[in-house]
Amino acid sequence: MNKFNTKVSELLSEEEYKYEYSCVMCDLTDPLLLNKMKHIVDSVPYEALADYGREYESHITALYGIHTNNVDVIKGKMSDTKTPFKFKFKGLSLFENEDFDVLKFDIESEDLINLNKKLRELDYTSSYKDYKPHLTVAYVKSGMGKQLLHETILDGVETKSSRFTISLGKTNDKVVFNNG
Repeated sequence: MNKFNTKVSELLSEEEYKYEYSCVMCDLTDPLLLNKMKHIVDSVPYEALADYGREYESHITALYGIHTNNVDVIKGKMSDTKTPFKFKFKGLSLFENEDFDVLKFDIESEDLINLNKKLRELDYTSSYKDYKPHLTVAYVKSGMGKQLLHETILDGVETKSSRFTISLGKTNDKVVFNNG
């Protein structure tokens, strides 16, 4: 891995970098959009990056914090959702906090909002009351995010995806599947 891709590998061993809970992610799959996304991610200056660095696995988290590692139970909650999921890139924005800023695309998608509601029927832990679909670009040093906000070639683009990844807590095992 190129040291400019991310800083996580410099800081944490694979054993230390395990998530406590499971999560469901809707994957960006369109090759043209993935290429454009990579260009946007690569445009974040290395000097601006916080410890977690750039996000090269383009996805929209449907829900993090799921307590079960049972893939069949998680997929069961997704079985009656219509696919492909449609979503629209709304532009770059930030989650700001003391430790770092999250540079992200806001995502508009009734499909993902409905999936999040279904997944919240499972036991889960979350610090966030409201679900705000987004696609992370990079984690940048606190206070630097505002300098990186700009219009992009993805603003207003609509796309769809049926591919999901379930990342299992404590193991980091991943199950990738098409829902539908």
